[in-house]
Amino acid sequence: MSTQNPTSLKVGMIQAHFWILAFLLVSCKSAPIEVPLELEDQLVLGRKLTSEGRFDDAEDILEDARSLSTDQKIIAQATFLLARNDFQREEYTDSLARYKKFVRDNPFSPLSPQVEEGIYQIALACLEGKATGFLGLPVSTSEAVGVLEYLRETFSRGHRSADVLRLLGQHYFDDRYYEEALLEYEALAEDHPESEWRPVAEFRIALCFLLQCRGPEYDLETLRRARFAFGQYLANNPEGSQRDQANSAIEVVNRMVEERAFKIGPFYELRNEFRGALLSYQEAVAAYPQSDQSERAKARIQALTPVVQLIEAEERANDPIASRAQEKGRK
Repeated sequence: MSTQNPTSLKVGMIQAHFWILAFLLVSCKSAPIEVPLELEDQLVLGRKLTSEGRFDDAEDILEDARSLSTDQKIIAQATFLLARNDFQREEYTDSLARYKKFVRDNPFSPLSPQVEEGIYQIALACLEGKATGFLGLPVSTSEAVGVLEYLRETFSRGHRSADVLRLLGQHYFDDRYYEEALLEYEALAEDHPESEWRPVAEFRIALCFLLQCRGPEYDLETLRRARFAFGQYLANNPEGSQRDQANSAIEVVNRMVEERAFKIGPFYELRNEFRGALLSYQEAVAAYPQSDQSERAKARIQALTPVVQLIEAEERANDPIASRAQEKGRK
């Protein structure tokens, strides 16, 4: 029976302890050691994870920071970063909800311009059909317009205000809601005179007036406003890209106003209001002596003059007081 040398036994035990320690050291080095992060560091990490496309991890980190903090500044930053994270993964509805919460809770935040930009980009995504809602269906145009209207009301002096007014005006104009489009374009031209969209707004203002007209017999004042607005566009933008169209539109308006002037007389004649008809023909001929309709109007003046004189003579005969007053006026 052999016996083991005590010295070799001790060496073997030392070697075994060494390998066990080495294994433990290697294991500790390869496994992550979770150390609680400061809340501000979590915000930095969340932003980094978003930029790397790790959206779920970013949301976990940022939600943790937001829920644990009692510092309103950190809560606001976390909410803002969560909204951006949702936008980056194209969850536009969730992103908008977070941005709106941010605005409600932080109305005077220095992050407001970035929030405005974020919501504006959501509006563009909705208009381009990128955003989806219930059951994955595209967000409707009316919902996109709702986002733009929210921007207009919430950031009326924001850096995207002119762009928002232009998009709203374009939407209403394309849908033939000319009164609504007019309001948006007027606000754009008035509130943002230095905007690149001002010339577009001025031309569209004139078009809105013109396109609202039902015809020269109804809308003389609207026609005059359209003519004035086209003139304003030309005065403010002598080299504007729409100058030829504006000049052509003024010619059209002038013809419509002229046409209306010569239609008033027949209208009065149909109602047997001969004095009104005579006066209307006289005014039309004075305003448009070169008109093709001028000769006909002159003929009607000749025909109506004795009729009106006869009516006035009968009135004087039936009203002696009025007759004496007229005679006194002549003297």
